[in-house]
Amino acid sequence: MPIVLVTAAAIGTITGLLVTVVRLHPVVASTGMLFILVGLSITISKSPVGAPENWSSGLSQRIGFLPGALITIGIVALMWFGLRRTAYVRNLLATGESDVSAYGSGVNVTVVRTLAYTTGGVFAGVAGIALSALLQSSQASLATTYALLGLAAAVLGGTALGGGRGGLLGTFLGALVLYLVQQLLTAFGVDPAMVQFAYGAVLVVGVLIGATLLNPRRARSRS
Repeated sequence: MPIVLVTAAAIGTITGLLVTVVRLHPVVASTGMLFILVGLSITISKSPVGAPENWSSGLSQRIGFLPGALITIGIVALMWFGLRRTAYVRNLLATGESDVSAYGSGVNVTVVRTLAYTTGGVFAGVAGIALSALLQSSQASLATTYALLGLAAAVLGGTALGGGRGGLLGTFLGALVLYLVQQLLTAFGVDPAMVQFAYGAVLVVGVLIGATLLNPRRARSRS
């Protein structure tokens, strides 16, 4: 687990440096890194390979009296709980709202934005461990699917893609809504392709709502 988390943090840091130092657009840098990682995964394992009996299987069931999912979710929740009590998150939200204003207030924008990608990499590493424990196989094809789902969950949970607003609880509730939508459509026998359509529709609607009704800048301009 430490090796996975350190690797994930390093990947996040590289992505952050591409954005803050090389000045690539965040979407370009993140998507490019996604394609690189998917390519490496397919090169290592061209087809799904089942895992032998290993320690991670407990995370998909229970470890002692604790459900495994509670441990992985609890790790992320504790990390976020600790971060919320630091000045870093306030600086991060201020940078997302307006990096020029944050820089004028003395915030080191480059460091704050780079650490955001590093922290995001750690969170993604925990999610990767949880997903691998659940599947017990290598499936590189799931990467693009979960990239879309993660983005849709964050937007649906109230995170502004333009920056300045977001949090763990809203994203968790957004992911829960997507899960319930998937289960509902599956229960009604909807074609799997339409489930992907539903994910895309939720993402588009969430972005539109976030860009209009929930955007703090637009709210201030209207007032």
